[in-house]
Amino acid sequence: KEPENAAVSETAGDTTDRHFTGSELDLLQKLAARREELDRWERNIQIKEEVLNATEKRINERIIEIESMKKQVAELLAQYNEKEDAKIRSLVKIYENMKPKEAARIFDELEMPVLLLVIDKMAEKKAAPILAGMDSTKAKQITVQLAEQRRYNATKINAPAAIPAAAPAAAANQ
Repeated sequence: KEPENAAVSETAGDTTDRHFTGSELDLLQKLAARREELDRWERNIQIKEEVLNATEKRINERIIEIESMKKQVAELLAQYNEKEDAKIRSLVKIYENMKPKEAARIFDELEMPVLLLVIDKMAEKKAAPILAGMDSTKAKQITVQLAEQRRYNATKINAPAAIPAAAPAAAANQ
C-alpha cells in the first residue's frame, strides 16, 4: 500500500526523496522568510515590553518617592503653621493685656494682613474696646475685611450643602 503523502514514509527513520515543484519551493521560501520576520517582530516586541516594564517600574518608584516628599512637605508645612500660630497667639496675648487705648494706637499703624490675623484670634470682649479706640476708617476696613474673610470661610465649609439648597430656591423663583 502506498502512503497517502509520498513525502512521508510509513516506518520511522525511513525517508523518501521528495522533489518539490518550483511554486512549492517558492512558497516554502516565502513562508520561511515570513517566519523569520515574525520571529524578529516577536523579539522586538519582547524587548519593547521589557523596556516598558522597566519604565513602568521607574515611574512607580518615582511616584512613591513623590508621595513620600509630599508627606514630608505636608509635615513641614504643619510644623511651620503651628509655629506661626504660636507667634500670633503670643501677639494676641500681648495686645489683650495692653490698655485698649494703647493697643488701638498701635493697631492704627499695623498693616492689614497682620492686623486681621491678630484681631481674628482675639477674644471679642478684648477686641471691642480696642476697635472703639481706633481711627474709624481703619476700624471700618478691619470690620469689612473680617466679615469678608468669615463669609469666605463659611462658604468654603458649607459649599457642598449650599449648592443643593440654592437650586430649588432658584427653580421656585422662575
